[in-house]
Amino acid sequence: MKIQARTGLLGLSLAVAFIGLCSLAGANWDVGLLRFPGAVQIHAVQYDLYGLEHGWLTRSTAYQTAASPEDVAAWYADLLSGSDTHSNGDCFMLHESRTLLRVVRAVTVQMCRLPPGTLILVKENIYRGP
Repeated sequence: MKIQARTGLLGLSLAVAFIGLCSLAGANWDVGLLRFPGAVQIHAVQYDLYGLEHGWLTRSTAYQTAASPEDVAAWYADLLSGSDTHSNGDCFMLHESRTLLRVVRAVTVQMCRLPPGTLILVKENIYRGP
């Protein structure tokens, strides 16, 4: 019973921290997740609350833009300064992880050429850090 209460409290704390981070993100955020300027959201933001009882919250979405993957990758690399960047053919992947008050926010952005432009997949994880 004690463990369930503690886990529930941790989940609630994580949700509050998540909402706080979203609010603090300011101009770089819109209704969706890290939307590239001019990109069209092609998949609604999904919230995965399954891991919440274990202190893990995930949200993700997808966008499409007419811009090239190189331009999109450069924009996200600037936005997520200090991110790890990987490329594989026509795809780029950026990953950034930051800790604030023992809460880790990890963002992964994958961009692939999909004529007539670029498909952008964004995933964000919030969880309790060390």
